[in-house]
Amino acid sequence: MRRWKTGLFVFAVGSVAAAQLVTGCSADGGGEIPAVTDDSGASSSSSSSGLTASSSSSSSSSSSGSSGKADAGKDGAADAKADAVVDAGPPPPVPGAACTDVGKIVAKTCGFCGTQETVCEGTNKWSDYGPCLGEVAGGCMPGSVGNEDCGNCGKRNWVCQNNCSKAFAACAEPAGACKPGTVEYTQAGCGTPDTYKDRTCDATCKFGAFSATCQLPNNANKLTISGTVGGVVSGQYNMPAGTTMSNVLGDCPGADVDPLERVSFFYVEIYNNTAQTAVVQLYNSVAPGGDELDTVIWTYNGALPPTTDVQLAACQYGVEDSCGIKASGATGGNLADNICGNTDTNLDMAAVDNVNIAPGKRILAYVSGYQAGINGPIMLNVRTKSLM
Repeated sequence: MRRWKTGLFVFAVGSVAAAQLVTGCSADGGGEIPAVTDDSGASSSSSSSGLTASSSSSSSSSSSGSSGKADAGKDGAADAKADAVVDAGPPPPVPGAACTDVGKIVAKTCGFCGTQETVCEGTNKWSDYGPCLGEVAGGCMPGSVGNEDCGNCGKRNWVCQNNCSKAFAACAEPAGACKPGTVEYTQAGCGTPDTYKDRTCDATCKFGAFSATCQLPNNANKLTISGTVGGVVSGQYNMPAGTTMSNVLGDCPGADVDPLERVSFFYVEIYNNTAQTAVVQLYNSVAPGGDELDTVIWTYNGALPPTTDVQLAACQYGVEDSCGIKASGATGGNLADNICGNTDTNLDMAAVDNVNIAPGKRILAYVSGYQAGINGPIMLNVRTKSLM
């Protein structure tokens, strides 16, 4: 069994209330940056040296905030802006003005902590400035403040630091906010086993009332097992890059759940409509026109999807990350016959064997990428091994 591998680095940004702005890029691009002279006496621009005056960690995400006009609220961003006094220094040369040191290059600040250069030409006049280079991507004007959407219908204030990047306050969500589209279930008032009342979080991050009637969970993907021993039912599903969950690996129950590594996934409700206990194999295979993907597979009893990491860890079978490999004499996995059809020993499609489904009951089969960045279409197959 492979253990998960992760290489994530998490950066936290402190409250903007503590952000102290120091001398940085001016709003009008003023301020001469002295040239650097090498041993030969030749002059060169200092624009390649570090121009930002702050090493504070910050985010460069886009914002709906204005340049210095938004209300920073109690985070003190307005005060920080007031403290952002820029020392203009010597005025930068004016194009066309007289100069004496032919060949001298002088840079000035521009845009979002960028620089642009002028040179003293042979005519003893300063040239036009070149393009503004080295601006901070998604940057902001030092001292400006604003806010942006975050979390579940929340807002967070920001202040622009002297390095033209934003420092964010904590996200402030409305009390009791939920993630739009989240479905909650309850068995309160439901006398039939495995049925629930449900409610859905709306676009305003609020739950509506529970449904009046009890029903099975409304899972989008469903398969019914073959009632014939040896029979296989299959479905093609997608692990979309934009839909992710905590990475689940290890052994069920009590699997390892890593909320910091997000992986693409899908799940399928599998129904045993026979009057006998079914023992099945679940396995992935290449989708028509698709690729061999590195997947993992695991299951839960019942048709109700887990909604927390604790519930994710309480799986029943799996987590399996391989299917047996014949190529190059390699072995492994839980199915020696390589039912998945794996050919690449580094990209194992997965299978889980000997999963029991009681008569008239349902399970959920989850399939995810082995690690972040694995997504695309793949087949899930259910083979009936026996009916008891």
